[in-house]
Amino acid sequence: MADSPEALPKASWVGCGCASIFTLVMLVIVAFTVANYRANEKFRDAMTDPEKRTEGFRQVLPYDRLPEGYQPLGGMRVPGMLRMALLADATPDQPPPARVRSGFFFVRMRNWLGRKAQLTEAFGQDGQGIEQEEVSFEAREEIARGSLQSDAAEVLYYARRGPLTISQGEFGFPAEADPPKEPGIATMLLIECPDDDALRIGLWFAADPTPETPAAEANWRGTPADPATIEAFLAPFNLCA
Repeated sequence: MADSPEALPKASWVGCGCASIFTLVMLVIVAFTVANYRANEKFRDAMTDPEKRTEGFRQVLPYDRLPEGYQPLGGMRVPGMLRMALLADATPDQPPPARVRSGFFFVRMRNWLGRKAQLTEAFGQDGQGIEQEEVSFEAREEIARGSLQSDAAEVLYYARRGPLTISQGEFGFPAEADPPKEPGIATMLLIECPDDDALRIGLWFAADPTPETPAAEANWRGTPADPATIEAFLAPFNLCA
């Protein structure tokens, strides 16, 4: 498994708050975990095997059932350091025109240098976006923020809308020379568990169903910007495992 600095992909959290602790922490999480995902041959092999995909995901994020319409794309663990799991609304073994339109990243990692407290304080700053090989999101309007309880976990959420680009080749689908940029929603989740000090982060992205409607007038029910939908989406998972 290649995890040297030279192996890290180009990834940057961008926006007006790019110097914040939030940005720096998320840069480390995304760059390090995605690099190890991409370098892990077992993960690559598992993407075409439903049983391996499911087992890899369950080892990282145990669940009673899966949210409707989603399937696991796998999971990865670096002992003593981090775990990462990926869920999507399509899998590589489905026939065309199947493609990923919505997905969920979950990362659990050690709380190095007290970054959990720093991230909690900085969480939800304006102007945050994501640009990496799997998913590129240009954060624009804020559409929701708040907190909710998911079993033992307290979850802070922060949702924005903006252009979303999904690189299908990075999810095991046929690569597109010029992936389309489509209206999307991205919701960051900061997951607090009572029994340990680990840092848990979630990213849920999906299409924006009403991109022409002003945020204050849009109906967000059923989307990652709806607290009830977030709560229902997370309910099957043991987030504090």
